[in-house]
Amino acid sequence: MIKLVLFYFTLLSCFFAFSQKETLKHIFSSKTTTKQEKILAVDFLLSQPNLSKEHKTFNFTNYGKWLYKNKEYTKAISIAQKDLKFSKKHFKDSICFIKEKYFLLGYYLYKNNDCKYAIEILKEPVVSLHNNCKYAIKIYSTLAKCYKKLGDYHKTIAYHQYVLNALKQTKNHKSKVSNAINISQAYTALGGKENIEKGRSFLIYADSLSKKNNLKYSTLLIIVTALGESYNFDETLDIKKGSFYFDKALELALKKKDSLKISSTLSKKGNLYNTTNLNLAIYYQKESIRFIPREHKTSILFNYGNLAYCYAQKKEFIISNEYYIKTVKLLTGEDIHKLSVNKKAVYNCYDKENLFITLIDYTSSLYKQYSTKKDNKHLKNILSIYFLAEELIELIRINSSELNSKLYWRKQANKLYTNAVKSCFALNDKEQAFYFMEKNKALILLEDLHYQKMKAQANLPNEIITQEKELLTEVYVLKKRLNEKNNDSGIQNVFFKKKLELEKLQDSIGKLLPNALKLKTSLIATLKQAQKNCKADEAVLEYIIHDNFGYGLLIEKEKSCLFELKSMKDLKNNISQIRGKLSKPFYTKKDFNDYNSLAFKTYQQLFPTKEIQAIIKNKKTIVIPDGYLSFLPFEALVSNNKTNTFLIESTEISYGLSYSFLHNNLKKERKEPSMVAFAPECFENYQLATLTNSIHEVTAINNSITSLIFINKKASKANFIKELPKHSIIHLATHADAYDSITPWIAFQDKKLLLEELYLTKNNADLVVLSACKTNDGKLAEGEGVMSLSRGFFQTGTKSIVASLWNVDDKATANIIIDFYKNLKKQQTKPEALRNAKLTYFKNNSLSESSPYYWAPLVYLGKRNTIELPQKYYLGYYIISLGILLLGIFYFLFKKKVRIFSFLN
Repeated sequence: MIKLVLFYFTLLSCFFAFSQKETLKHIFSSKTTTKQEKILAVDFLLSQPNLSKEHKTFNFTNYGKWLYKNKEYTKAISIAQKDLKFSKKHFKDSICFIKEKYFLLGYYLYKNNDCKYAIEILKEPVVSLHNNCKYAIKIYSTLAKCYKKLGDYHKTIAYHQYVLNALKQTKNHKSKVSNAINISQAYTALGGKENIEKGRSFLIYADSLSKKNNLKYSTLLIIVTALGESYNFDETLDIKKGSFYFDKALELALKKKDSLKISSTLSKKGNLYNTTNLNLAIYYQKESIRFIPREHKTSILFNYGNLAYCYAQKKEFIISNEYYIKTVKLLTGEDIHKLSVNKKAVYNCYDKENLFITLIDYTSSLYKQYSTKKDNKHLKNILSIYFLAEELIELIRINSSELNSKLYWRKQANKLYTNAVKSCFALNDKEQAFYFMEKNKALILLEDLHYQKMKAQANLPNEIITQEKELLTEVYVLKKRLNEKNNDSGIQNVFFKKKLELEKLQDSIGKLLPNALKLKTSLIATLKQAQKNCKADEAVLEYIIHDNFGYGLLIEKEKSCLFELKSMKDLKNNISQIRGKLSKPFYTKKDFNDYNSLAFKTYQQLFPTKEIQAIIKNKKTIVIPDGYLSFLPFEALVSNNKTNTFLIESTEISYGLSYSFLHNNLKKERKEPSMVAFAPECFENYQLATLTNSIHEVTAINNSITSLIFINKKASKANFIKELPKHSIIHLATHADAYDSITPWIAFQDKKLLLEELYLTKNNADLVVLSACKTNDGKLAEGEGVMSLSRGFFQTGTKSIVASLWNVDDKATANIIIDFYKNLKKQQTKPEALRNAKLTYFKNNSLSESSPYYWAPLVYLGKRNTIELPQKYYLGYYIISLGILLLGIFYFLFKKKVRIFSFLN
């Protein structure tokens, strides 16, 4: 107690003897007081009522910096929060001064791994990089680093690029190099040859600046090491070039006697040999461990991870397992077998991405062990780890807001889900297999639609909805201009600012919908739900495929069957050949025979047992494909090579993006049935073939179903956007392209509607018919599905779609579509109506004109149900006919009266 009194007496003496700044400096530099005593002293100093506002904020700021330096992160954040609040109140006109406070709070949060809160703080001020405020650059750079920690690499690149553009004309070479290195690291993290090479170009730019401006050793070392790593990927592996840069990095580190960097470089050089020389790889990892300084022992986890992988490849599993367990322990502080109980350790892991990679590699090693011993204990252990890895990947993915970043993490998750199904197959665990299959398909789309539903239910103010729509449109227009102007830096900056404005608005909307942004496991259907919804004459057939293995799950009302696909390389090659053969009619007997042989072989691969083939026969089957199977029209497979019978002849096939999507995409607003059709026969602004049958198609449909028709010049893009939300059936007979170098599009008479523009629209159509080329084709996003025009319509509210897989024949398509609508009018279900229309065409044509090229491209996606059609009313004809009939009667009576009158006279 006496010591404490003396302490405060000394503090008060300092307070009156020194200036405010000197007092703070005196406290921090004192060698006779402990850290906690210094904290008490400064807290006491800040509580004094006679502090001027200038001195108070000075003390807040420097106290926060001292706390951060002394690893008192929680306290530093608390002080920074008080500093920001105080400064906003007393210095509201000092814009750059307040930005410093935002930066410091955001930076402390980032360093404390609270990136979500850091982003919220750093986004709050409206920051311009062109007002000479140095903290603006620091704010954007820290935002970029936050997104990197969250795994949102596309946003990381965007923010660093924005800063780099602003710095280009300055002499701030240090910041330019730092941002270029960070951009490179983000591109490298995304993987793929194109991204890695882009990343390398930024490293070369940073290297040139470093050499010209004599930047410090640590920066040069980062650049040289990163250049070495850029040659250590499957797509870019070059051991000679990689070794050259790692040796250069090693030379720099040895010269500075930097043990940690020597260790790190040796580890990365060892990793270079992981696929070519396991013994050499292990040697370098062990050499690396020797150089790790005692105070950096956690760095050893990278060595452990690499050693675990190498020993697993050598099938020395006991050693491998030990290293995997050590790696997980270092990352989480918990034993791997206890993580299922203590999930908090997973959520709090500071390097979730590395933990995910470790868990996936460990499960692969465990599966190899199962393959040799066939012990089911290994499999159950594997599944429990897969569920942990799944939660981890969802934590990372859900923090990504850029679509490209979400797709990147879906691709990473794809490895998890396919391997998990492999373990489920070995255990014959159909329920978990179905769950993992479903998690591997259209999840982003499902979540987006759920989010839109939540927004609609929240009854947001009209001004917020309007503002969001306007910003989305502005961002789209700027992005289009950016593509046209080849990444012009001026447009890039405006585009970035608008995106930031949109992000802030969407963040504020998200706060009004706290549950909308959380992953809803209830969105994923269960196997029991799928069976319950199946009718006696229905089946669901779901696939999941990998380069080396694949599985299918056939679901009926009372039972299900999990089966394995064989010879995956052959299957992929066969489907590629089928697509090639279907791209043109068969003209010779050899064409028919070659196709039939190939299509029968593929049928046997996809339906590998007699039992499965028998179940599918005469069943109404929903196929949920995966990967490249999405480009295959299953109905064009040959189910009997002796009679050359196509599968369509025995089985009704429809498709789904996922069963969960079908299950959640059923409800729709009740509205009077109405139909709109567009047929731009000619295209004035671009060279596209005239569609001579398109007007015939829509007028023939209109003969039996009332529809609003837009042809020729009236079939404009503006009219389409205007009419889209009004109708329950939308019909487009036009051109489309799924593989445009920029984005897929649909052609109208005057302009093209791009896929990204489609995302800006809304509709509530029960049916959209895309009578155009490749509308269900597009780029494949692993783990999510095909990014097609039909997906774009689903995204904006459509319930079911008829779309095409390749370039369609104008005349044949028109005939099939006209019959399709006639069948719908007979109250046939939508997939039944399309199948019968195809069969009619097939039976009515012969020789080359009966080729699948003509009838197979059109596929139906959605639920099996009938549709209410707008009726053709003939009231006018009825009134005229009745009038004529009455006139006839009156005329007959009048004549009779005249005859009677004549007779009497």
